[in-house]
Amino acid sequence: MRSEGQYVLISGPIGADSFRTTVEAALTNTPVWDRYDRTRRRVSESLAVTALERALDSAAFVSSFEYFAPRAGTETVALGSECGEPNEVGDLVEADALFLVEDVAICLEVKGRSVARAARRGDVTRLKTEIKKILGHGADQARRLESLIQENGGVWRADRTWLDLSQVRETHTVVAGLDYFGPLGVSLGDLDSSGLLGHGPLPWIASLHDLEVISRVVDRPAEFLLYLRRRTNSGVAKHYRGSDELDLFMLFMDGGLFVEDDPDEIHHRYPRTPPPTRTARTRFEREARPTFVGTHTDPVDAWMYWIEGSNPDETEKPVFNVDPSAAALVDFLAAGKKPGWLRVGADLLALSGPTQRKLAANVERIVQRTEQDLNPHTLTQGFASTHGYLTFFARTMPPAADRDVEASLLYTYMLTKKHQVGSDRSFGLLLNPRGRIEATMYMNHPSGDDEALDELGRAIGLKRTWKKPKRPPALSKKKRKRRRRR
Repeated sequence: MRSEGQYVLISGPIGADSFRTTVEAALTNTPVWDRYDRTRRRVSESLAVTALERALDSAAFVSSFEYFAPRAGTETVALGSECGEPNEVGDLVEADALFLVEDVAICLEVKGRSVARAARRGDVTRLKTEIKKILGHGADQARRLESLIQENGGVWRADRTWLDLSQVRETHTVVAGLDYFGPLGVSLGDLDSSGLLGHGPLPWIASLHDLEVISRVVDRPAEFLLYLRRRTNSGVAKHYRGSDELDLFMLFMDGGLFVEDDPDEIHHRYPRTPPPTRTARTRFEREARPTFVGTHTDPVDAWMYWIEGSNPDETEKPVFNVDPSAAALVDFLAAGKKPGWLRVGADLLALSGPTQRKLAANVERIVQRTEQDLNPHTLTQGFASTHGYLTFFARTMPPAADRDVEASLLYTYMLTKKHQVGSDRSFGLLLNPRGRIEATMYMNHPSGDDEALDELGRAIGLKRTWKKPKRPPALSKKKRKRRRRR
């Protein structure tokens, strides 16, 4: 923008990597271009895989992975585990990387090419073409692997052996680009509604630079998984806009990147949760509005400059805003990677600060009750959202109780209650009289009709929970006057 000799740059140009742009311009149409292009692609993929491995604290399950994808006009289910000849209904394709962390799968696609110069200059037609070629094509490539995992529970390898992935319960796609996409990559909801990303689950789109920075900042893999959820499978993708992905990330680290779930949608998805209240609907309507995110990167800029040596002042690394009690449990689960550590960790981090503190206080309360009366006590709480329905359990052990017996009782209760409320995953803690964790349990089997579990629930006297409270009877005029006088 220009006004009376003053200039303001309102956003960075797409792909503002001047050194690389200059080098590539000199190499174009020369004999060494193909070798450079191959090297650029290989290095880009390696950088993206390394960054994700750092963020997830887990090595890639496989890189440069060849598998069979359905041909045009062929249903995904045709390439299920019972397929006799995958080469007759599918074509051999390649995925840049697949991450498997417990029951979470992350499909990575890397686009190691530059945005065309005409698109950088603002040619709308050419920019649209580049979006389709880079972002849209990358999203389609990642989603075809994701759909095979979701629908078939596995894929056929290039050697025609079946890779069983039936343990996967949550999938995400990541499209990492060599260029910086600016507001284009931030406005995922706009890209999705435009149709330029194709059809299917929304991917997270990030530049290699942003992916590298984020992977260095997060302290816990559960933080990174929660960020993926917020950026793609929540109201954030639809309502949040900005000029820089790192602005959204730093807002997330501070606990501010959040949009209330639609309570009617959650109740429709999980009908055994309480009916939506007027307050919940009002809160959702108030928050589900366009939000532009300004600059939040000063803390991470200062820290990055310090570790790189250009900032002489020692600067602390930004940390995720979480209640210490929740952080302690998430870190306990991550130590040794106990069952459910990643998804349950992200679920706990997703709770608001007051909810995290209330959960910790409720756990402490049943420990105190056991100290007082020497009887076991239990706690059950449900947390339903667009990311799933977690039921949280805790049980305390009397001093002389048998640990295995108490664990069996907790397991049975979790199994039947999870079935009763229709949650997709459950997590349980068995605590000794001092509040120390003796055992953890994680269940992630799909919910559905099961007469045997219905009968087991009745046998152990399982009660219905999360029922809508009854409306209190109306008071007579005489009683209301008496109460007002008191």
